[in-house]
Amino acid sequence: MGVFFEKTEDTPFLFSFLWGKVLRIILIWCKIYARVVKSGKKWVKHMFMGEFNHTLDAKGRMIMPAKFREALGDAFVVTKGFDNCLAVYDPKNWEALQEKLAQMPMTSADARNLRRMIVGSATETEADKQGRILLPAPLRLYAGIEKDAVIIGNIDHVEIWSKESWEKTSDIDTDLAAEKLYGAGITL
Repeated sequence: MGVFFEKTEDTPFLFSFLWGKVLRIILIWCKIYARVVKSGKKWVKHMFMGEFNHTLDAKGRMIMPAKFREALGDAFVVTKGFDNCLAVYDPKNWEALQEKLAQMPMTSADARNLRRMIVGSATETEADKQGRILLPAPLRLYAGIEKDAVIIGNIDHVEIWSKESWEKTSDIDTDLAAEKLYGAGITL
């Protein structure tokens, strides 16, 4: 009959030490679980990623990729984004963005203008039965979207670009960009 360890006078200490470690780990996981449940967050947060090409119809509608529609939910927000693209947010990420914008100082002209650009141009929309969303004319004009659009996932939101703008924007030297970020103390 084999024994995994030899009984010594330190055996009770060893067992209490190991059980203490196990109980601490369980306690930590319980605390993490309680925080996740209390905050309403899921263990694995959905992430938007991928690139899709679509065209707008005569009414300014385009198909939102099914992968994104599922993650965005029934209703979502389309607004002006940075670099002349449109940004699309699900309700949870839109609320988080609004909270960040609300914390910006109203004494700053830049903060006020940014809030106006993002919130003032925002529109709530939903996909129709064919999976199409309507892009209002002012937003299409801002992004320069006439016919061809590129829809990309960008972690917490979706971006809609005119095909021409996306081709210019995405044509970067990734090695040089990574080097510049690294020089600024940002690493991947």
